Amino acid sequence: MVKIPPPAKESSHLDYHLDCQLAIEPAFLKLYCAAEKAGWPRAVVAHALADLATSFLEPDSTPFERLSHPEAENRTVTLAGRKPRQRRSAA
Repeated sequence: MVKIPPPAKESSHLDYHLDCQLAIEPAFLKLYCAAEKAGWPRAVVAHALADLATSFLEPDSTPFERLSHPEAENRTVTLAGRKPRQRRSAA
């Protein structure tokens, strides 16, 4: 697991969001590369990661609780508790 540094600035600082991006980028890249190495296409990985990240923004979403929920093993349910969107392949 990649070590992620804690915030160094107050949340009101202009660079707070950028600092978070820089802090989590190594872990993100490691996950992204591992998915690609496993054979997942780049666009599919990017969309899947974006969908997972978006699920954390939904007000009624409790992704951490769903990780241990019995349905977490059911591949028709995402962390946000909804069916995954069908992506159109790039033509």
